[in-house]
Amino acid sequence: MWRRARSFVRGRTQDPASELAATRGALEDLQRQLQASHQDVFEWSGELSAKCGELAAQINKVSIDLSAEVSAAKALASTQMNDLHIHLARAQDEFNEAIERVRRIAMADFDNLFFLRRQLTEARRSPEYAEAFDTPEPLVSVCISTYNRGAVLVGRTLPSVFAQTYEPLEVIVVGDHCTDNTESLVEQLGDPRVRFVNLPHQGVYPVDPVHRWMVAGTPPQNFASELSRGHWIATLDDDDEFSPDHIELLLGAARRDRNELVYGRLRQLLPASYPVRDRVIGAYPPEDGQFNFSGAMYLRVLQFYEHDPHAWVTGEVGDWLMCRRMLDSGVRIGFVDDVVATLHVTGPRTEGD
Repeated sequence: MWRRARSFVRGRTQDPASELAATRGALEDLQRQLQASHQDVFEWSGELSAKCGELAAQINKVSIDLSAEVSAAKALASTQMNDLHIHLARAQDEFNEAIERVRRIAMADFDNLFFLRRQLTEARRSPEYAEAFDTPEPLVSVCISTYNRGAVLVGRTLPSVFAQTYEPLEVIVVGDHCTDNTESLVEQLGDPRVRFVNLPHQGVYPVDPVHRWMVAGTPPQNFASELSRGHWIATLDDDDEFSPDHIELLLGAARRDRNELVYGRLRQLLPASYPVRDRVIGAYPPEDGQFNFSGAMYLRVLQFYEHDPHAWVTGEVGDWLMCRRMLDSGVRIGFVDDVVATLHVTGPRTEGD
């Protein structure tokens, strides 16, 4: 180790001036090279800055052009969308109008008003028509269709009929193939004014519970009308009730003004789930949702107007469809501005109820 150190010292001190001059020269060359490099870097930096400026200007121009194109495209798309919406709205309106025309044509054929008007004209010429207005105390037939509501029928509905202030009446109860004790309960009343007939099979109804509700009881109601013997028919649902002067008010108004159908206002007792439990409905002239045959009376000679079991097809409740057909075919309709019945609204029943 000492040998190498001495050699190093001898090498370093052998020619210091020459070595210093060489070193100084090398440093000067390196300084010149650095200055040249700095100059090159400065020049390159300037060129790069200029290029960046040019590129930034180009990018800015492209961005402005692209933004303008995007705005134009958006405006065009918005205009086209508005035009499309207008076109679709017009097409929808035209489609709805076409559907409504088809519906009216189908309804006209379904209602068969021409045939009903002819029958109405013939009914007005019949002796029974004049008797209904001229007989001092004409018989009124109360027609009730029922299905497995014997307890309610004899506990609420029939008592409201027996409590009428008008006496010449008969009650026809037709079961929609009842399977409960309705018949025995009616027989236990022992009232000769009441007849009970139970159909051998239940009516054929839609499967959908709402559609079923719209036409439930149609066959027994129509059959009860066929069995009636009175000059006037008053219908009543098996869970509803007449006001005590129901028949007296309606019959008096009908005979006084020689109307062929007369109806009054109805009190509805709604389920607990409804925001209002008790409300009164009824409007003149009759309109959907403001009419029910439990609050009406009509001439028996008009029994060719029947409750249609297919009313649900048109989206109409059976009572309203029959009333609308009477209205559209020219039946003279009167209105009593009094509550004449109470409806206990329960909503659709299932098939087994």
